[in-house]
Amino acid sequence: KNPTYTARLKMLRAIWPDAQFIHIRRNPYVVFYSMRNFHQKLCAALGLQTDAPRDVDVVVLETYARMMDALEADAAELPANRFIDVKFEDLEADPQATLARIYDQLSLPGFDAARPHFETALADVGDYQKNAYAFDPEMLSVVGERWAAHIAKGGNAPPSRDGGVLYSSGVAQARPPLRRSQRKSANASQSSTRATALRSWDRKTSSLLRGAIAFSSPP
Repeated sequence: KNPTYTARLKMLRAIWPDAQFIHIRRNPYVVFYSMRNFHQKLCAALGLQTDAPRDVDVVVLETYARMMDALEADAAELPANRFIDVKFEDLEADPQATLARIYDQLSLPGFDAARPHFETALADVGDYQKNAYAFDPEMLSVVGERWAAHIAKGGNAPPSRDGGVLYSSGVAQARPPLRRSQRKSANASQSSTRATALRSWDRKTSSLLRGAIAFSSPP
């Protein structure tokens, strides 16, 4: 469940040799904004210094790519009944059908008995509201360049600028409009400046930063 383990399939297999894995693949464009939001809140609450916005973005861009590369390398060694990659959009759109596919591919017993419990759990979270983000075209362009391979694998398209509609695999899905409180941290001018700075981030500085954050990033 914890994303920390995404890059550690080999370690988990060493502990549980017969383990089976379900990986839920989210739209990388949305992942970037979610990870940025997480790091900003974490640093604000626990950090002993103030991190520049550009530093947070670099950490997110580099960590996700390394994490997914490690996952895919390790998963390639597993047979189909030990590892399944599920698109989040599929799970969200038709959870029962997606769960049935997971049970089938992993040869797991008991789906019919579990179905009523899934229905109860889904009803309990029926009114859940996901975070909404103000997507900046410049930043989306940077994400598209840096994570191109992973975006292509999921068949994801970039979200719209204002977050009102999320385009995934060519299908438009309605999103609730952003509240003013959610927009205040999304200044288009600042995001554009960060995106431009990221493109010119030189190799030496990036290498130094990777060394500084290595202790908190997946291998």
